[in-house]
Amino acid sequence: PGRATARVARARCPRVEPRDVLRGRCHGLDQFTVDVQGLRSFIRRVCEPKATDGQWFDSILLFLGHKPAAKWTDQDRDSAEYRLAEFSKRLLELEKLRLHFHAKTKHDSTLEVILVKTISSLDGETDEVVSLNQRNSAAIAGAKRRIQELLAGIDDQELALALMAQLTNDFLVGYRQSKFARNDTKDVIKKIG
Repeated sequence: PGRATARVARARCPRVEPRDVLRGRCHGLDQFTVDVQGLRSFIRRVCEPKATDGQWFDSILLFLGHKPAAKWTDQDRDSAEYRLAEFSKRLLELEKLRLHFHAKTKHDSTLEVILVKTISSLDGETDEVVSLNQRNSAAIAGAKRRIQELLAGIDDQELALALMAQLTNDFLVGYRQSKFARNDTKDVIKKIG
């Protein structure tokens, strides 16, 4: 009886190949990158439908290592692993954009989706996804113009960049904390109610 149950379970749960999972997760992500560092090419290789599994895998390894895997040195392997890790991080960011874009376009006419991210030695990594449509773009136009004028008044571009970095990081950290505080309040109200 145990073997029969295992066979039935295997028949009901088809085996999902890693290639299919990767292709499904990456499908369409190339629309969310302007690609200056090879990410679009990586996505297209991952989503390649016609190659055999061996050809597909060799193509990805060749792309990551800049030469066939059979000719890799330890340094080439390390470099390929680093590139894969970097592409993986960027793919996750593109996936955030895609999910936010699709969620927002169901309810309004989103023009653009932006991932705002800071990495600070004090605050760590903080990011938020913002969607812009005609309504909220018009609502912030005056404030945007004033900030642009203020930045244009700073003679040193490095100082202007430092100002934007610090303001962005401070705002994201505060926004994240207030967002968590609102969620905590909602949870307490649910428990009480």
